[in-house]
Amino acid sequence: GQTRSVLWSLPWVTKGDLDAYTAVTSNNLATMLIVLQTLLSVGFPVSIVYGKITPGIGLSMAFGSIFYMIQGMWMCHKTDRTDICAQPFGINTPGAFAFVSSIILPVYYQKLKYDDNNNPINTEEAADFAWKVGVAANFVQGAVEVAFAVIGPQIQQGVPIVALLTSLASIGFAFLLSGPMLDEA
Repeated sequence: GQTRSVLWSLPWVTKGDLDAYTAVTSNNLATMLIVLQTLLSVGFPVSIVYGKITPGIGLSMAFGSIFYMIQGMWMCHKTDRTDICAQPFGINTPGAFAFVSSIILPVYYQKLKYDDNNNPINTEEAADFAWKVGVAANFVQGAVEVAFAVIGPQIQQGVPIVALLTSLASIGFAFLLSGPMLDEA
C-alpha cells in the first residue's frame, strides 16, 4: 500500500548530495587521520591503530550511517514525504580529540614502563590497555547519552535555545579565530 509507494519512490540521488557527501567524508577523514597520526606519533603500535582502532571506526560509521538511513526512510513513511534527508553520521571531532587527550593518552603514559635508558619497553601492552579503556569510556558515554535522551525533550523545553547552541557556537568561533592565527604564523 502506501508504505511501499513512499519508500519505493524515494530518489537515490538528489541535488546537493555530492556536496553533502564531500563535506561529511572530508570532515570525518580529516578527524580520523589526525587522531590516528596523533596516536602513532606518541608510540602507539601500528597493529593497534590500524588493526583495532581503524576497523572499529569503520564499523561504527557503517552501522551509524545505516541506522540514520533507516530513520530517514521511516520519517518519509511517517510524514508521507519524499524530500527528507537522512542525518549525516560521523566522528564527533571535539569529542575525538577530548577522548585522545583526556583518556587514551593519559592511560597510555601511565601504563608505560621504561628501561634504564628511559626507553619504553611495553608500548604494545600499554597501548592495548589504553585502547580498551577508551572503548569502555566510549560505551559509558553512549549509555549516559541514551539515559539522558529520555529527558531530552524536558531539558529542551526548560533551557533557552541559545544555551543549547553554545557548543556549536564555540566550534564556530574556534574556526573563525583560527584563520587570523594561521595568517600570523
